Parts: sequence; C-alpha cells; structure tokens
Amino acid sequence: MTSDELIQAAIESDEAFTREFSRVIKEELRMTAAEFSEKAGIPASTLYKLLSGHREPNIKTLREIVRALRKMEG
Repeated sequence: MTSDELIQAAIESDEAFTREFSRVIKEELRMTAAEFSEKAGIPASTLYKLLSGHREPNIKTLREIVRALRKMEG
C-alpha cells in the first residue's frame, strides 16, 4: 500500500519521506504536485517545500497526505 510505504519512510527519515512522497506522486498516482494539492486540499506551496526538502513534514500535514492517499487508494 502506498500510504503505508509513505508512513514507513516518514519514520525512517525526512529524506526518505521526501524521496517516497515524490515517487508516489509521480509514479504511483501519475500526478503533479499541483494536482495532488488540489485533490488533497493541501496548499501547493506546502507540497513544493516538502518535495524540495525545504520543509520537514509536520504531523498535521503528514496526516492530511496519508488521508488523501488512502482515499485515492480506495
């Protein structure tokens, strides 16, 4: 499951989270960060900062990302 893999990466390190989140959006979901932002209801600026490594994921944002992924997974 994609969301479970992302949680595991977040536990491992911020760098692992960034790599896995980028992979999930691009390869698994075949979306841009802007598209994921719209579907997840998370500001695009927040996602861009996470994906570029300029921001560490806080627990609230991580919850929102996982919740959105689980909805998309069905």
